[in-house]
Amino acid sequence: MTKNSFYYAELQQLLERCLPCGFLFPQAYAGCTHDYIPMDSGFCVCRECGDMHICCQGKCPETVVENSGRVCTITGCVTVACEMRPERNAGERVTSMKKVSLKQHVKNYQQGQNMTSMTATHLWETIETVVVELLSSDKTKSCAMQERERYEGKENSYFSKIVRDLSQNKKTNNVRPNMLQIMSTVYFGCKKHRILQEEQPYEMREIQKQCTESIMCLIRQYGWVRVWRQLQNQTRGREFICSMLYLMRMGITYQKRQILPKMAVLNSLLPMQALLPTVFKIRAKSITEGENIIKLDIRRVAC
Repeated sequence: MTKNSFYYAELQQLLERCLPCGFLFPQAYAGCTHDYIPMDSGFCVCRECGDMHICCQGKCPETVVENSGRVCTITGCVTVACEMRPERNAGERVTSMKKVSLKQHVKNYQQGQNMTSMTATHLWETIETVVVELLSSDKTKSCAMQERERYEGKENSYFSKIVRDLSQNKKTNNVRPNMLQIMSTVYFGCKKHRILQEEQPYEMREIQKQCTESIMCLIRQYGWVRVWRQLQNQTRGREFICSMLYLMRMGITYQKRQILPKMAVLNSLLPMQALLPTVFKIRAKSITEGENIIKLDIRRVAC
């Protein structure tokens, strides 16, 4: 007899001694309706036949409670916290992956290719709309103005700091400051600020066309299940195309193959990523999410 069973037997004997006439029926009598009395957490004893009920032994009459799992109707204890599949070990996961046939992978890939051919026109229009919106819309001009105001504020504060330091320096207090030196120091401290430029209309149209073609080829040739799942949702698809456009600033190369060409001119044309949520309603972290999605799909197709 284990320690727990000995403890439960003592509680049962204690209840029997407390009853005036003891138990009416023999233990676990078939015709007893079982009027259980709680003796401990998860442990009850019938006052009529002395039958013991211990939870979590596979004999609990259970009921399903929302957001609480399963509850024993006798003791009120939660027997199952939630319905979750048992965790598989590494060997089982690898074995189950090997069971997926190569034929199924080929079928899924062909379905993705059929999808690209079916929605080619719609995909081109969607990509072009996002590219034009990010490169030459009124929102882009508004972002350029806000960015320029930010830079001017930082340059003014940096200029004030240099002048203040010179005025407090006793060695140069009576010396007239050299404005050329001050301005050169300011520009050197703000050298990371972008120089925004506006392209000519015909040049901008050519840039937009090239960006649209590059993203279109990337999606049709290397886009797989993850990419097409993103494109099914209008908001997520817009964010994914935006992330591809930002990736074109550096380009993507995989196994010595150019997947997405590099366009350095986008460094001075695209808005700041910090302004995307407020102006374009695009999450800033979607740039990183899109990069991870396309890299996973590229590895999947290329293998």
